[in-house]
Amino acid sequence: MVNEYTYNGKTVYLFSSDCCDQYNMVYDSQCNYVCAPSGGITGKGDSKCEDFNTSAKLVKLVWKDER
Repeated sequence: MVNEYTYNGKTVYLFSSDCCDQYNMVYDSQCNYVCAPSGGITGKGDSKCEDFNTSAKLVKLVWKDER
């Protein structure tokens, strides 16, 4: 699943992982890696955007795998 968010005044995209212990990664509109707010072994991501869940605003669902 890919969701569009506004985070720190920028458009970003959250890519949800398809399985266990993988990061859910955020990329900017230029496809640059920003952070992983969740996922991984601890479930807490990579600690580079700990405020994502409270600061980011969901804009829309961009894509969902219906398989």
